[in-house]
Formats: sequence, C-alpha cells, structure tokens
Amino acid sequence: MRIVPPIKSHPLHELWYGSRALGGSAASSVLGLNPYQSAQALWEYLTHRVDKPPPSEAMLRGIEEESTIRAFYCRHFNVDGCSLQVIDSEHDFIRAQIDFMDEDFNRPAEFKSTRSKAALDAMKRKQIPAFWVPQLTHQAMILGKTEIDVFVYDGNEYYYALFTVDPASCVKLRQREVEFWQRYVLTDTPPSNNKLKLVIG
Repeated sequence: MRIVPPIKSHPLHELWYGSRALGGSAASSVLGLNPYQSAQALWEYLTHRVDKPPPSEAMLRGIEEESTIRAFYCRHFNVDGCSLQVIDSEHDFIRAQIDFMDEDFNRPAEFKSTRSKAALDAMKRKQIPAFWVPQLTHQAMILGKTEIDVFVYDGNEYYYALFTVDPASCVKLRQREVEFWQRYVLTDTPPSNNKLKLVIG
C-alpha cells in the first residue's frame, strides 16, 4: 500500500489525480453487482468515453455530513486520525479513499450518511448491508486489514457495526479487479454485463 501525500509535485499525487482507476465503489461494478453503475458503464468511464456523472443529492449530503460523522466517531471511541488516499502496492490502477485511519494505523473506518431503510435496518442489527461489502472488501484488500469500523448517520442517530473479511475474499476480489483491467480496459474491449461470480465471506 502507498499513501498519497498532499504534495502536488509528488509522483503519487500526480498519479492519483492524473489517471482513472478502480476505487472502492468500482468493486461492485466489476462484479456486476452495482445497481447504479454496470460493468459496461465503468469501462466507458475508465477508457475516457464518458466523464464521471455529477454527484447525486445523497452523495452531496454524505460529503457535507462526513466531518460531523468523523467528529462524533472520534469522540465516541476516543481516537484521533485522518482520511487517506491509498494506492495498491502492486497495481497503480487499484486505489481507495479511506474515510478514517487512526494515528497508530490500526483502526480504519468507513463513514456513511444514508436514509436507506434497508441499510439502516441492517445496521440496527449490527450487520453490514450486503451492497456495501464489495467496497469494504476493496478497502481492506489495499490496507491489508481484516476489520473496518462502519459508522453510519441517518440525520438523527448514529449506528456502528464492525466489518470483518476473510483474507481469501480479498485475494479473490483482487484477481477479479486485475482481470477486469487487463481483459477490458487495457485491450479497450467492452465487458459483458453478465455477473462475475465472487463469494465474499
């Protein structure tokens, strides 16, 4: 894993902002599990056929509320840290935005603002919503971690659940992402919209 420093002239900073890549939200698209972005749509973006669409209202709300969620999380768990931009140690095209990492680099966290009843019902049961699993697995894969705190705000209350992943699932996801990049992006060949099977435990 490589951390992108906040220095514009640094090669990793230039790499992050100067090229397109597979981020956490792309993982579910690679697997054909994203209802908002198909594998075909992801390929079109990565091959510069289309630009990224403007953020939705929910995404803008999440950006606006993230600092509030971070502050509450830090107070609740008595920790301090910051967000990170990270690039995979092996592949430049595999990257992730990490919402929070503590000072000792032991405790990554993902912050979410949502009004989704399905997501909130799962979080109330201390369960990770299934549609968040690919993104979290992608983050754990790059970080070399098996646990990520998930802290969610619904506009009124906060919810917490611990995401845990089998390292073998990270290996499988990495294989799928590398396969997608090499088979479709590098060859400029559109993918099938059929689901790529992956079991994440």
